[in-house]
Amino acid sequence: MLEADTVWAAAEAVLSERLATGEKNVSYRWERFSALPEAIDVPEDGVALEASLPRGVHYGVPTAVRVLVKQGETRLYDWQLTFQVKRYARTVVAARDLPAGTLLAAGDLRLAECDVTRVRGALYDSVEEALGLETARNLPVGSVVGESLVKQPPLVRQGETVRLLARHGAVAVETTAEALTGGRSGALVRVKNLATGKVLVARVSARGVVEALAR
Repeated sequence: MLEADTVWAAAEAVLSERLATGEKNVSYRWERFSALPEAIDVPEDGVALEASLPRGVHYGVPTAVRVLVKQGETRLYDWQLTFQVKRYARTVVAARDLPAGTLLAAGDLRLAECDVTRVRGALYDSVEEALGLETARNLPVGSVVGESLVKQPPLVRQGETVRLLARHGAVAVETTAEALTGGRSGALVRVKNLATGKVLVARVSARGVVEALAR
């Protein structure tokens, strides 16, 4: 007789072997979603089990492991056992409810071991990696803060006072301006020169710094 636990062990061995080559700092857990008889009638000698992953491992959806029971070249049984595989990691999560547009500070974040099966993109291993970034959408407390859920904040924000640089050949002139629109590095924004009241288009070059476009 062949015990069901022996069949499951063969399936889980190939699954474990494949997952051992997975992502850094990520662990995997799975649940069984198939049924087998507790004992399977097989010949006493020459029986072998062959397990394989015909379609690879999938996360959050069923993963099928095929188990063949053979005696020599004769197939006695051919099972497809189903597992639900989940990914877990110690990663950065929201320490409080974070509205979209929050500029992340140390008190907003903490490390926690959590299910990251459905999280897209790379994860952060430390709080420091996410500091200064901006949330791309509302993140409830406990939510994973991954790369796909944050973005670089604008270097210039609408309504703030910025340094306005203007270059005329080798001569550079600096004054102050009000940002009428905001933008990230390289973006074109409208600003109002506070000395002259003139509105012009400039390119964002650094935090709080814009350069007037050459005419």
